[in-house]
Amino acid sequence: MSDIFSTFVKKKRLMTKDSKAMTCKDLVSFSTEVGNYDTRIDRCKRHEGRTIVFITLCAVLCDWRTWDEICMFGKYRKELMEEYLSKLDSTPSADTISRFFALIKPDSFEGVYRVWMAEILRLRSSLKGEEPNREVIAIDGKELCGAAASEGSPVRIVSAYAVK
Repeated sequence: MSDIFSTFVKKKRLMTKDSKAMTCKDLVSFSTEVGNYDTRIDRCKRHEGRTIVFITLCAVLCDWRTWDEICMFGKYRKELMEEYLSKLDSTPSADTISRFFALIKPDSFEGVYRVWMAEILRLRSSLKGEEPNREVIAIDGKELCGAAASEGSPVRIVSAYAVK
């Protein structure tokens, strides 16, 4: 299986934050870091915070949006989730996922997310350094309303701009 998150999860990169010495090597460790801010009552936890976060992130990366869709994604991809987490007795319900994200403090999530995204951007920019001839070109196209060529086809304009 070659989903976008499978490729990302397999990359083992180390990221540090000076204030906490936090490590987010990949999507699993990012999920673990966010799961550390789980404020649910221990005796009521059936699923670990990292499991909920990992399933949710994987589902969102694959364009599943609602809590119900994310829950279904976890059920459909349970075997794949077990490859990266551990044996799962079950997957979290839509209500559990919703409650988890309702209880997590936005500042806690944002702090971990910012460090993780900074590392992704750092890795991305270092990859650009490997390909010095790589250039970004922005392309925009428009179709002029009410204008037509002699054959009756609409007039189209395409603009290209070298970002650098």
